[in-house]
Amino acid sequence: MASSELSHTDEDQAHLESLGYKQRLRRTLGTFDSFAFAFSYFSEISNLAIVLGLGLALGGPAFIWSWPMVVGGMLLVTFLFCELAAHYPVAGSVYNWSKALARSKIAPWLTGWLVVIAVIVAFASMAPAFGLIMPQLWQGFQLVGDGKGQYDFAANTVILGAVFIGISCLFNCVGTRTVSRINKIGIRIEIIASIVFVIAFLFKAKRSPAVLFETADTGTSHHWGYAGAFLAAAIASAYSLTGMDAASDMAEETVNPRKAAPRSMLYAVGAAAVTFFVLTTVALMAVPNPASSRYASGGLPAMIIDVFGETWGKIALIVILMALISAALAVQSFAIRVTFGMARDNNLPFGARLSRVSEKTGTPITLTILIGVIAIAILVLNVRQPQIAGVIGSMTVALMYLAYLGVVGPMLFARLRGRWPAPEHAKSGYFHLGRWGTPITIASFVYLIAGFINLIWPRQEIFNPAPPYHWYLQWSGFLFSSLVVAAGLALYYFYQRHRTGVVAEHVADRSKPLAGALGTPDSVPPSATPGKE
Repeated sequence: MASSELSHTDEDQAHLESLGYKQRLRRTLGTFDSFAFAFSYFSEISNLAIVLGLGLALGGPAFIWSWPMVVGGMLLVTFLFCELAAHYPVAGSVYNWSKALARSKIAPWLTGWLVVIAVIVAFASMAPAFGLIMPQLWQGFQLVGDGKGQYDFAANTVILGAVFIGISCLFNCVGTRTVSRINKIGIRIEIIASIVFVIAFLFKAKRSPAVLFETADTGTSHHWGYAGAFLAAAIASAYSLTGMDAASDMAEETVNPRKAAPRSMLYAVGAAAVTFFVLTTVALMAVPNPASSRYASGGLPAMIIDVFGETWGKIALIVILMALISAALAVQSFAIRVTFGMARDNNLPFGARLSRVSEKTGTPITLTILIGVIAIAILVLNVRQPQIAGVIGSMTVALMYLAYLGVVGPMLFARLRGRWPAPEHAKSGYFHLGRWGTPITIASFVYLIAGFINLIWPRQEIFNPAPPYHWYLQWSGFLFSSLVVAAGLALYYFYQRHRTGVVAEHVADRSKPLAGALGTPDSVPPSATPGKE
């Protein structure tokens, strides 16, 4: 390691200790590694295989104009997160940021709880894609039946998904460096493939970008007209852009994270925004019929096959599979860090055991395995209850929006009362919004509320698209979100609130006595008393 990196590592460790935590995770990642985790979490090329069809089915090609809206809203949120990451670069970032900003103890706990549930479910919900893609590459991957039976696909998905979850757990147990290497390979392939496909689609273009204004008559049967169809289709865009804080969640393993994490988040959002919009545009310009129902189920791979043939379709599936592998590893890494951040504060049951870091690998092995087991248990729901499993998967984004409100809401109140940012922040030389901070916070707050409402709105075409039709499935967005919040509140009030306190293994050797005041630049206040199981 270069001498400059050593000096940064010493400085990073000292800063972490000023926040109250001992350096336990291994600090081995650079800026590109940090970017790779955030960009892999987005994985827009695999999103185009999974959610592009939803957008086209609900809103036609014109649904793409919801993408700039979502990017704009999430970019505002990212600016706020960059400011926080520059001063509080810790694992469990959203949870710890809420802890630094909120006046109550329940707000940060509930924020962390929502992210933990959302990211673990997101990890599990990626597994069905393996069951969809791998048998198309080789029929031998259809391990259950011939794929035509009622439960063949679902059962096969559970087996393939469980195998990959196990492999992901193994890599995450071995160490962050291994996962990072795989992520970097994956995103390089994804970026190169995206450029190749864009150029190839342009050479095959049959129409102008005016195709992006076609609605495919999707608003004719909607009682709100195309506005209603467009809002429903906008969910496909929202599904594709959360998790930029993954870069900051890896901060305790990143060299100079106070500069690396903000840059990584902004670069990842920018790269994802361009990839999704440009690739969708040129694909719609090149396909024989942009309104074809075939693309509603087949997404980008079906478009590639129709334009270039089966061989290119296979190549596209291989690229998407590699992107999906990279994304799943990044999502589990994110889940591990955000859960670790709460567990070491003894803010989850069995916090001391869950936050224990292996001396050999520098990773929380017990926690990694537990997340894998939970993900497989969620995956099993797909066998007989695919609609319920689909609802749970789609709700992960709504829970992330709600969790982000747990940071942006307290930040807004802190700004309006003059408690954030501290004068020292502007002088620190790190990312700072200055006078734009308050209007950006207000706009982010409004966007997250509007986005959350749109995500949970009781639409049959989203939550109960196929029979049997039940009211509770149509209202499942509201019901599921309420259930998760209620369960979190019950767990906190009846079990967790009197156990909170940094686990002794993680208390900083040179920790400062912190009172949690936002006037000090480096304070994420853990409890003063080490937690006990």
